[in-house]
Amino acid sequence: MLFYRFRNIIALSLLIAIAGLFILGISFWFSYGFRTDYSAQVKITNLRGNVSVEWRKDRIPVIRASSENDGLAGLGYSHALRHALPMSVWRQVALGELGQWFPGDSTAIIDRVSKTLGIGRLAYAAYRQLKPEEKNRLIAYSNGVNAVLEHPNEQVNDDLLLSGLKPKRWEPWHSLAVEHLLAWIGTEPYKKTPADTLQPIFEKFMAEQKVVKQFLRLHGFEYGLAWVTRQSRDTYFFHRHVYGASAWPLIQEAILEWGIGQNQVVSVPGTLLFPSGRNERLSWYFLLTSPFSAERLPAGADSLVAPENRVVRDMEGNESLITIRSNGNSFFLPESFKKKYKKLVRDTLLVERDTTVGFVWKLNWPGFRSLSDQSAFRNLLMGDTTGVNFHLFKGNGLLLTQDGRWSVRGNPLVREELPGGLLISDTPWASHSATRLRQVLSSGLLPEQFLGKFQDTYSPFVRPAVKGLLGMMEKRKDLTYAAKDALTYLRNWKFDFSNESIAASVFDAWMAEYYRGWSFIPKPDSTMFAGADSAKTAENSSKLKKTLIKVVSRFKDKESSPRDFSSFQWGLTQAGVVYYPIWSAQFIPLSRHNLAQTRFASVRVAHSGHPTTLQWRATRMLTDLPSPSVWEGWFANRSSESWMIQRANLIHEEMLSRYSIPDRQQYIELDSRRDVEVIGKTLLISAE
Repeated sequence: MLFYRFRNIIALSLLIAIAGLFILGISFWFSYGFRTDYSAQVKITNLRGNVSVEWRKDRIPVIRASSENDGLAGLGYSHALRHALPMSVWRQVALGELGQWFPGDSTAIIDRVSKTLGIGRLAYAAYRQLKPEEKNRLIAYSNGVNAVLEHPNEQVNDDLLLSGLKPKRWEPWHSLAVEHLLAWIGTEPYKKTPADTLQPIFEKFMAEQKVVKQFLRLHGFEYGLAWVTRQSRDTYFFHRHVYGASAWPLIQEAILEWGIGQNQVVSVPGTLLFPSGRNERLSWYFLLTSPFSAERLPAGADSLVAPENRVVRDMEGNESLITIRSNGNSFFLPESFKKKYKKLVRDTLLVERDTTVGFVWKLNWPGFRSLSDQSAFRNLLMGDTTGVNFHLFKGNGLLLTQDGRWSVRGNPLVREELPGGLLISDTPWASHSATRLRQVLSSGLLPEQFLGKFQDTYSPFVRPAVKGLLGMMEKRKDLTYAAKDALTYLRNWKFDFSNESIAASVFDAWMAEYYRGWSFIPKPDSTMFAGADSAKTAENSSKLKKTLIKVVSRFKDKESSPRDFSSFQWGLTQAGVVYYPIWSAQFIPLSRHNLAQTRFASVRVAHSGHPTTLQWRATRMLTDLPSPSVWEGWFANRSSESWMIQRANLIHEEMLSRYSIPDRQQYIELDSRRDVEVIGKTLLISAE
């Protein structure tokens, strides 16, 4: 009897194990089971010769072709194979057609913004004005993209297959539409002045721009920076691109080889933008920032501009009209709207101007004209600096010639001298990084000793700021015990943003809360920390007390003791989460591949650092749209030296690799002259 009972238990256990393996296999197939064939032979239209795309283990393509256009076809293919879904979503947003894919109020807002700005229309106009050779480059690139989009099952772009979406053909001008979209995302933030009276329609317009950034998880590009320094016989060049909270990388490294020689570039999928790169003649870095301004003009200033109607369609075919006024250089925003409904084929919302207000807003952005900067980036590939003129983007950047001479392009907001070099950026926060960089370079350290895995997380901004904060709080008798403990951590802080630091979390959260309440962060030299017992000082002290107590109570673990700060470490509290934009319930129907949502859930990439240190990490001090997504690279200006790259390591083509990646940060060497493990070689041949 015991034997039969034991046998039944074994049989039941086997059945449970088999069922578990079956469920695991199904989950694996839907979430991780698609494998790209990197050794395929692919037909592409209009190739003049064969193109080889060699895929390194780090998924960097090495593209070899006999002509430029063939090489760009290979680049388009490599972009689409790795990034077809984000490219297609960016295009859909740029064209104002996201609502034809996803329902909801948010997508309607996004389409309305795009149609209002005229991104797609202006991109098409820019394409028509290009020279024939410039059009041919875009045509070649689109041919490579379509080799994937038209055959997703053969090319096995797993992200695209799991999404269930079926993007249309990539037209050559679509690359300019994505370029325009990125330029708008990269516009400099509007800085409200005390004299401004921002009326509801302007606030609404700016809030809708934020919806676009929230959906794409692209939060602007002004936090990037670059620096160059000559140490001994070497000239070091550092690049940083910060782009938001997207798990979809904004950039793809590539090695390009055709008649111009070899280029190692940072490319933007969907475009012919190369914001960083180097070849035998030149190394470069350019910020993807674009100028923007807003001004109030008297009512009637836009009266000579004829109104235009633009149509927005959703996925059910419903249409709405948008009326705008643009003179080709600027966009006029009426102060308020009157809503008017008129019976057409269906109920359609028309917009009339309200002329009772005393002024209109005029928005200035070069993207309101039909422009493109693809020729400027192409000249960088050619090593021709005389033709590097930007129109859509600001063109703020740094150039380094092979013999070690550097020069600044454009007019970057920050331009800080370094020992033997210079740092540039478009954010004032970069000045704190420059201060620390001067300190470490003056001490004799080389870049390889404080970059990458050898992280320097000391912040020169923090020391005087904390001293002032403690001075304001020391004499207060109305602090909670938890707030007093938080001040103790600050008092013993070494002013570094390491993962284990509790004081870093206290300081960052405190200043972020203060910023949310009063729209500025106390500066170390601010009179707010003055010792005089004035009414202003008392008011500031009260504000700081309230925000400190609020922050400490919010971050405390309800299950921990009132004075336990063990879960308040910087590696746990910083804004270090990245997202796959469309894989969220508010944008994609829940019925579409639920299993795939596990694969595309948010990912924590928290690491040590801060915007005021040499290592970038996101903070809520700067904005309510933090930017943990960052790409960094550096090299010495010698032909034998590799380009050391640090980026997010989110490749998950292997089983359970999402959970087994030991370090979310990946360090790679971009150099085709060294032996690198290759996972496949794609041969592109003419389809004719």
